[in-house]
Amino acid sequence: MGVAGSDRMDGPASLDPGFIMRGAKSIVSIALPLDVNAIYEFFGKISPVPHNIDQAIKNQRAHRICTEIAEYISSLGYKAKVVPPNNTYRRSIDPFMVRPTFSHRFGGLVAGLGSFGLSGNLVTKEYGACIVLDTVVTNAKLKSDPVQPARFVMDNRCKTCKL
Repeated sequence: MGVAGSDRMDGPASLDPGFIMRGAKSIVSIALPLDVNAIYEFFGKISPVPHNIDQAIKNQRAHRICTEIAEYISSLGYKAKVVPPNNTYRRSIDPFMVRPTFSHRFGGLVAGLGSFGLSGNLVTKEYGACIVLDTVVTNAKLKSDPVQPARFVMDNRCKTCKL
């Protein structure tokens, strides 16, 4: 789990929590690890079932955790809203130009959960890119957690792995 305050919300439009909740100032981002063995079975064409089940379970768990975080923040007198998974997009004049309402990857980055790898995915020290992300947006002014150096993953993981 990581926190990003308003000092970190200046970036691309998909990092603007105002698309989720008017007056939002901070985010709480979480990452849950996926089952790596299920991913190997999926990519090895052994069976997609374990990975699909694991993804569904982890997404539900992440949503439950974020709902509890949002309820706690609300109990302190602030507004808080859980961001739905990135299958929701902002409206655009160009129907082929779709942008998420909020990017969990960018949220995880500015909240200090990890940094971007060669794949463009958020990569954490503990779990690599095999994670599920979710986010809570709030109007509470929260203090930001430290971020990883921009090249941390590239220099310490991607340079040798190159997956």
